[in-house]
Amino acid sequence: MGKKRQTAFLCAFSVLLIPLAIKWYETHGHLTPQRRDTLQQALFTYIRQEQDWRGYIPRKGWAHAAAHSADALSALGTSPLSRQEDLVAIIQNIAYLAHLDTPLMHTEEDRLAMAAYQIMRAHDKTATGFVVISSWLNALTPDHSGKVIANGNTRHFLRSLYFRWYFDNSSSPWLFTIAEAIKRFDIFA
Repeated sequence: MGKKRQTAFLCAFSVLLIPLAIKWYETHGHLTPQRRDTLQQALFTYIRQEQDWRGYIPRKGWAHAAAHSADALSALGTSPLSRQEDLVAIIQNIAYLAHLDTPLMHTEEDRLAMAAYQIMRAHDKTATGFVVISSWLNALTPDHSGKVIANGNTRHFLRSLYFRWYFDNSSSPWLFTIAEAIKRFDIFA
């Protein structure tokens, strides 16, 4: 197994420690803002530096870096210690992952949508959370520089997020906002 492939597994699976650490610290009453911030910064750094976003590597197995990152972002975004600036940074990282220029073809867009959905559910009842999330969804726009794969990934993420909300609450006010975002990525519009 080449160096690139070994690193893909080590890094992608190391990210899974973040949700476990947050859960353990929360359960035992030891999740401090400093610990949460340290975990968050480590995740953000990893997401921006990772180069290998393959979901499944033939004959080797699942690397799933984007999916595991989504799980970690969800744990951070639903933490009771999340502040408004954390929420903004977390959903921006979800948007970054949803707009990767690597095909997301192993349900990564569904994991990203689930992370966004869980974060939205945790924050949409507050005025600040509603405004931040609405602004984020309204800011999602296609890249017109020829990034067909990235735009497709974002479109699939938004569709998954739409149906996640639809299945939960078919009269959710989020459905219209998400549908408007999907329209912006419509290749036939």
